[in-house]
Amino acid sequence: MYAVIFEEALKQIFSFLKSEKRRGLLFGRVLDDRDVVQVIDANTDDAMYHVFYKNGLIGKAEMRIEKVGIWFFGSPDKLSMKKENRIMRELETRLSKDVKMPLLLVLYGNQKDFRIDCYAFKEDGTPDKVSFEIAGFEQRLFERTQKIVDVSHLSKKTVAIVGLGSGGSRVALELAKSGVGTLKLVDYDRLEVENISRHICGSFDLGRQKTRAVKDLIVQHNPLINVETYNIDVLKSRDKFAEIVKESDVVVAATGSTIVNNLTNELCLGHNIPAVYAGAWERAMAGYIMRVIPGKTACFNCVHEILLKTAPPVDKERIINYSIISDPNELKAEPGLSIDVGIITLLQAKLTLLILLQEVESGLEDIPQNYILWLNKTYDRFTSLSCLKLHTHRKDDCSVCNYDNWLKEKEKELKND
Repeated sequence: MYAVIFEEALKQIFSFLKSEKRRGLLFGRVLDDRDVVQVIDANTDDAMYHVFYKNGLIGKAEMRIEKVGIWFFGSPDKLSMKKENRIMRELETRLSKDVKMPLLLVLYGNQKDFRIDCYAFKEDGTPDKVSFEIAGFEQRLFERTQKIVDVSHLSKKTVAIVGLGSGGSRVALELAKSGVGTLKLVDYDRLEVENISRHICGSFDLGRQKTRAVKDLIVQHNPLINVETYNIDVLKSRDKFAEIVKESDVVVAATGSTIVNNLTNELCLGHNIPAVYAGAWERAMAGYIMRVIPGKTACFNCVHEILLKTAPPVDKERIINYSIISDPNELKAEPGLSIDVGIITLLQAKLTLLILLQEVESGLEDIPQNYILWLNKTYDRFTSLSCLKLHTHRKDDCSVCNYDNWLKEKEKELKND
């Protein structure tokens, strides 16, 4: 048996020691047929359902944890296994009868210089010393990526993700794993059976709001992150959506809905917030990824007609359903493998990351283009698995990002008529 002791649980224990408490309960999870015990919490609260780390590392997710044992602070020259057994008997009345693997942590020393012995008690009451590790997220979480990206810089950034279907959910997860500090998740839909073959969440999340299910998965990969959830229809809650956009450094548009993209485009330009759009055509045979930097690149409205012209000749009404809009008939669920949708969304996540890292040095190489066309099927002169990087330019008469010029053109048309 192996034990994983979350560092925050140790902090709780040492906080109890300051108040002269010498023993208490351990909360956590027993996994893999008693092969692993995770010590997640050392709170003295006896509640079986516990929102752990309310002000700590994992205070952003709610998970069921149970009593897994006890902790005791002692002195190595006075403590014997006989005494440990007595301690166990003293506290067993506070432990549920269904505790799967009673664990005993014995601590010596002080917070700066301490030693831990970890024991697991068999069914007959005899103790075994077990191997363990201390999981410290702040020191180790980004150990293998911090030389590539400036995690301290990313930790100060906020990204809003609109649409948490098979695309947006994966973008959210990848940005969290890259070290982004705050994610604002926007979607009002619930997870259904037909979603899970392509979604990052699975059958245990069926019926849940996608925002909450994705949040719980994200914090497992990045306990340091702050995740805010907004179960709203952005077309019905435009003021709230505008507020979310204004508070973000980048907005990821992952709905596949032109009407939502147009609203996102308008709000992002109005608040000078960059955005990254993506969409997939029929059967995910092709897709596009586009980043918009206000005042520098073409906006979504500038290139919408270009998108329709460059798309393979398929039914343009049949696009992947990322379930964000209020009319379920506007977007129709489209067949497509998760791996094919995933390529498009990973590129969307990468372009988002490159925007966030523009202000600092990075081990990631940026591209000058702002539009990527991904082809998953042979079409025209392009072969399968082709990636085209293109420049798109602002339209002189765009009604959104060049409104004054657009208005002049309209006035000319009216005069000519």
